Amino acid sequence: MDNSPCTVVECLYRRTPFLTTNVGGIAELIREHDELAGPTAHELAAKLEHVLQHGHRPYTPTCSQTEAARDLVALHQDMHDSAVARAGRAPSIPAAGAKPAPLVSVCLLHRDRPGGLRRALEGFASQTYANFEVIVADNGSSSPPARTYLAEIEVSSPFAFPIKVVRMGYNAFPGPARNAAVRLARGEILKFHDDDNISKPNELEVLAGAIERGFDLVTCGLDFFEAVTDSGPRPSDRQLMFMGDGGGLTLLRNVVGDTNLAIRKSAFLEIGGFDDIGYLYEAEDWHFLAKAQTGGLKIGTIPEALVWYRVDAEGDRRNWRRQDVDGIRSRIASTLAQGMPSYVGGLLDYLAGRSEGGSARSGLDQAIDLADRRWVMAQLASNNCLPSRTSPYSLAGVRQRLFNNAPSLEAVGWDELIPTLKAVGISIPDDFDEERYLADNIDVADAVREGRFKSGYMHYLCYGRLEHRGRPTK
Repeated sequence: MDNSPCTVVECLYRRTPFLTTNVGGIAELIREHDELAGPTAHELAAKLEHVLQHGHRPYTPTCSQTEAARDLVALHQDMHDSAVARAGRAPSIPAAGAKPAPLVSVCLLHRDRPGGLRRALEGFASQTYANFEVIVADNGSSSPPARTYLAEIEVSSPFAFPIKVVRMGYNAFPGPARNAAVRLARGEILKFHDDDNISKPNELEVLAGAIERGFDLVTCGLDFFEAVTDSGPRPSDRQLMFMGDGGGLTLLRNVVGDTNLAIRKSAFLEIGGFDDIGYLYEAEDWHFLAKAQTGGLKIGTIPEALVWYRVDAEGDRRNWRRQDVDGIRSRIASTLAQGMPSYVGGLLDYLAGRSEGGSARSGLDQAIDLADRRWVMAQLASNNCLPSRTSPYSLAGVRQRLFNNAPSLEAVGWDELIPTLKAVGISIPDDFDEERYLADNIDVADAVREGRFKSGYMHYLCYGRLEHRGRPTK
């Protein structure tokens, strides 16, 4: 199941004969990839039978360990040389007649952190990208040092790039403050930034380049730091990377990116900007990115940390909003459900409130299991096959669960449904791939042919789920 298993590599270089299926990146590791079995039970069984009868020679790796080591060192050397060249390069100036670089408007959120604001501005002063402006959205700073520094940069800025200051006058919360900065932005590309983060020299160049290549919104990795010394941010042992468009995983956790993102201004306006709901809520970045995904924006991510991101572990522990995972996920679900059929929206709401902060797979399995139970109960109820009316799972009670309160289906376990299910036959749902289930499980196909099971789906419900045989969908 691994994409590129170490076990395969170890067997290859030890010249140990082994069998594997053609999944993930395994075929890229083996020169004789045409000989690999397909990832189904009967194909693997056929390959194993052939090997036991005729023997099996060791596979050959597609490249030697020496070649792999040499190529890996060369890759890292190229990356290092490119980074050194970017860091020492002066801001690029378009050649005569060339298309000018688009104007980037940096929308910088600030509140009572003059030292952080100064470091953030210094980070932009060292950019390899020249065509940008900075709009500082002051979200109600009240300390004299903060007000003094804002007045200084507004009147006589020491920086070469244009700076504007928009004062909210009170703590309007991050979303409205960012939106206010956008209203002053002249650039066709917006880049959002907070006053406790520090941009790396190539950040604007890389993000603007990605937007120019066709993305509507681009995120990037984060290098965490906890303090700043005379030589710059002191790195922590943490780094965070994202996926860009996260598909269904966006419901379970924020895999798309951080507020430190670049977006076309037209796309930002199209999805309605950041939320202004009159109070502070957690995960505004996650919700904004879910809106972008639902709105059909082309989202990408840079697999490189382009910014230093300040982390306050103690502050996170004190922030009760960060602990409200169900509330956060509920907002994300309602956003992702927009434009989807109502039953999909209900399923998202179920996942948002019920899946236990684990993997996306566990949440998906829960949803599939719920759908199967609902299917079985609906048919058993319509055929009066459920337990007697004295049972807590009476016909009337089940119908109420089915049509009025779906989450309480969790109270009806398979152990109570299966004894009845084995005695009757039910139809196969449209999304279950009966043909593939039988092809993947030859023993089940034989049992169905001999009449021991009415269908592959019946076998899956009674036994296949517990045996982790997989539920193929059309």
